[in-house]
Amino acid sequence: MSWDRFGQFTVGTFNVKLPVIAFALTFALTAIDSISHRRRGPQQTALITCAFVILAAMSFMGIFSEDVLASQLQAATVLVGAIIPLCAVYWNLQIFPNTDRALSAVIRGGYFSGIFGVYQLLAFYTNLPQVIPYEALGGGLGRISSFSYEAGYFGYFLILVIAALFARAFLRSEPVGRIPLFFLLSVLVLSNTRATFFTLPLFFLLLFARWPANIRRPKLWPIVSSAVLATGIAVAVSPALLGSFLTRFASIFDPTEISSNAPRLSGYAIQLHIVQDHPLAGIGAGNLYRVVSEYGGVANGTLSSNGVVANNMWIQALLDGGLPLLALETTFVLMAVRIMFRRRNPAVRMIMSGWISVALVSSLITSLYFDVKVWAILGICLGISSQVAEAKRGAREVASSRSWNR
Repeated sequence: MSWDRFGQFTVGTFNVKLPVIAFALTFALTAIDSISHRRRGPQQTALITCAFVILAAMSFMGIFSEDVLASQLQAATVLVGAIIPLCAVYWNLQIFPNTDRALSAVIRGGYFSGIFGVYQLLAFYTNLPQVIPYEALGGGLGRISSFSYEAGYFGYFLILVIAALFARAFLRSEPVGRIPLFFLLSVLVLSNTRATFFTLPLFFLLLFARWPANIRRPKLWPIVSSAVLATGIAVAVSPALLGSFLTRFASIFDPTEISSNAPRLSGYAIQLHIVQDHPLAGIGAGNLYRVVSEYGGVANGTLSSNGVVANNMWIQALLDGGLPLLALETTFVLMAVRIMFRRRNPAVRMIMSGWISVALVSSLITSLYFDVKVWAILGICLGISSQVAEAKRGAREVASSRSWNR
């Protein structure tokens, strides 16, 4: 799910990623399997319906844009890179309800990406070949992007992996492994991304707050001890790390910080000006590169439709389809959040705690809405929710049958 820069090839200005191809093949093979073995099709849910409505709205709004082809290509990217992975995972978990295997795949992917990321950071300091080069600095220190485009995207992925680790432990009726948790938290610290300062605490807050009284609560001490140990070892290896982290944290609130904050805020001002002139239909997906220069912005040295983005999910929605698309995308997020509370299943709650944390934090600083990892994880949650609902229906039918027999 995190392979943005590994196993990909370029078609025009678009990077075709291996995970997207794999999910598309999975969906096609699942459909063939379902037909050939006369298995049922995927049970429709309101959330998936909303996803297709968003896609339709994006495509329709794009008809009125300057570059219609660019807008439709962006809509196609949403279909194959977000909605199909969601449906593929959800459909598979309905036919083969092996949630443990799905979560294990996510966790193993986190280990693999984390191990490579540690090597990538060591190579940065030792001049070994990085394999996938990443030279960005944060507070004067190296960062880890692993197979992702940026360290921030990799950090979001690790949050989802940690959530999957908790969910799998619950389903197995075992405590969360301290060594895996320590490793993932250590890599998250070493990734050196400012978003971690918000995403990780929010994840744990959502995980433990308002926990159902009738369900066993996961223990907090393995998390705290692992986090403290990971931070302690990191500071021991590099004493400058603590000072760098404090500086990085303080820089979050500095609007004049030149590496990220200042240009980002400048871009937001320009984008909001565009939104004010196009509030109802936006300018069409993939059209920001055409319009931004008219408002005094610079298209980041590129003229590709997918190379110029808002770096804010809500502003991006307003640009792509105006207020209607913003309302639809907000509705989708709220419906996803509802899954966490509607199904009193700790596994769903654990995964959705990570999903909501990533969605809320990333929404303010990236255009991550249609990222494959976010939608694939949501597919697992839908699969678990479906299984919980079916189990409850089965229990009610059995109870009703027994009552009738009496």
